[in-house]
Amino acid sequence: GGMGSGGMGGGMDGGGGGGYSAPMDSAPVAAPPPSRGKSKRGGLKLGSKGKKDNAFADKLLAEGQDVVDVHEAAAQDRESNLSTKRTSAASEVPKEPFHVRVAEEICVDANKDGGLESMIVSGFIYVHVSDPAYIGAVISIDFSDEKKIPFQPHPNVDKKRFNASREIALKGNKTYKLNDDLCVVRYRYTTTDSDEIPFTINCWPNINKDGSCNVNVEYELVDMQLTFEDVAIAIPVPDTPVVDTIEQGDYRFERREGQLIWNIPSVGEDTPTAAMEFSTKRADSVDSFFPVSLTFRCNTSFAGAAVKSVATPDGGDVPYSTETIFIEDQEGGYKYV
Repeated sequence: GGMGSGGMGGGMDGGGGGGYSAPMDSAPVAAPPPSRGKSKRGGLKLGSKGKKDNAFADKLLAEGQDVVDVHEAAAQDRESNLSTKRTSAASEVPKEPFHVRVAEEICVDANKDGGLESMIVSGFIYVHVSDPAYIGAVISIDFSDEKKIPFQPHPNVDKKRFNASREIALKGNKTYKLNDDLCVVRYRYTTTDSDEIPFTINCWPNINKDGSCNVNVEYELVDMQLTFEDVAIAIPVPDTPVVDTIEQGDYRFERREGQLIWNIPSVGEDTPTAAMEFSTKRADSVDSFFPVSLTFRCNTSFAGAAVKSVATPDGGDVPYSTETIFIEDQEGGYKYV
């Protein structure tokens, strides 16, 4: 599962349901980092190309088609690094004695015509303290003013102070337990406004009279505060695709899954949009090319969460580090159906 309902509860009181009965110093269970296991949607399965696919590539080369082999080494390197990068994102960041981690997941359920059924962003802010000198430290944090996100501080956090000055400070004489991931703020943002989708995908199949199909796919990064990395767009294909043009990244055809995977290493404000065109010899209907799904990782918070400073209650400096991981929801996915 992802960072669902148990994330906050597990982080603070060891229960799965998100109750808050236990005080902060009663040995909370450490919250696990978001799981980055194999995608159920098959969009990012690892493994080398089979003989069949190589034969297919050879055939295309013989026919003079431009095949992905030029990019193959880079694509395979990135693919093999992908699962490790996403699972170990937490461990890559050097941790100071006071460490703040922002973890977010987004679930998008959109229609092929661009309409939005639902979008949910779930976020959690964790604190990890490894030095007893800083167990009462106060975090000053910024959030995006443009997005009206309802934040819910943990009951042991001073809510009035949080709402008034965006400071995460524990109530009274409460302190953080050492060497545990403690969730101090959580938030859940829901919308059906398609203008708020941070990354859009437009898949446009056109079926010809002879039953063949030409497909145009275009993506656009709409939220320019974000940079999406390790982007993979998975498109179901009813037949072996022939890619005619690809403006960014590279692709691979997964015969067993019946999917064309478009990989783009990084999508940011420099190149926020790109298109790909491919064709298949047959297609029963436009629906044959849906649902289109997206996987990615981003090191910037959707909510704009950014730590400004950390200080002791009397204003002394606290050595701190931060990390942010924003990914697609593991269960609900990010898809156009």
